[in-house]
Amino acid sequence: MRQGDSWSGHERNCAFLNLGGDTPLANVSHVTGVDFADDARGLAATDWDQDGDLDLWITNRTEPAVRFLRNNTSGNWLAVRLKGVDCNRDAIGARVELRLRPSGIVLLRTLRAGDAFL
Repeated sequence: MRQGDSWSGHERNCAFLNLGGDTPLANVSHVTGVDFADDARGLAATDWDQDGDLDLWITNRTEPAVRFLRNNTSGNWLAVRLKGVDCNRDAIGARVELRLRPSGIVLLRTLRAGDAFL
């Protein structure tokens, strides 16, 4: 490998939007503001400011080491506090199913303790 070359390939961060059905994913990196050339290594989506939407923490191999992207959109949201019993007090693995009327749309979420490759 020549000096100055990167094992990472100098690739910008990407974000894709699932358009549903057989339609391919749409590259929305630029319009979402995540297309930094930071050489990202990890992503955490969490409601950091407790306003009902997901904010992003991105960790990078290069500078800046951490980047925070706040989602300032407005909309409706529902907070659910899960409490387990016996040995699973944190309710890890619990599933919450929400059925919207009149559309019949079903939203399903599972409480996870974490998942990542790093």
